[in-house]
Amino acid sequence: MSNRVIPIRTNRDKIFLEFLKVGKSFFEAYMTYQNNKDKERDDWILVTLNKRELEVLSALLYLTFKKPGDNIVSTENKEYIRERININVHSLNNNIKSLRDKNILIENRVAAIFIINPVDDEYNVNFKFQING
Repeated sequence: MSNRVIPIRTNRDKIFLEFLKVGKSFFEAYMTYQNNKDKERDDWILVTLNKRELEVLSALLYLTFKKPGDNIVSTENKEYIRERININVHSLNNNIKSLRDKNILIENRVAAIFIINPVDDEYNVNFKFQING
């Protein structure tokens, strides 16, 4: 087995957005499958994440990390997100609704597949490719 490490320099404020950017294709494929697995393949709707949704989601992940168990879409937290990513109320609410529609935000919690807990100075994500043939 061969391993390759690609270091990504970041900080605690940016790690959640960097994590989402690196895994964007994987997350979109995973959420597309999860949202469509009970449908015929021709009826599947592709789940994609735009730049603003990634920014909002990264702020929600940061709040999930900093305030575990808290209502991450409370009025106070929404104000924090608005200031953090410079977004107006209407746009923030639209992006939160979009994340809910895509089953990324469920009952005011981020879906488990997105949760990371970078408590040390390093956080590793491993992709394991199993090659058949």
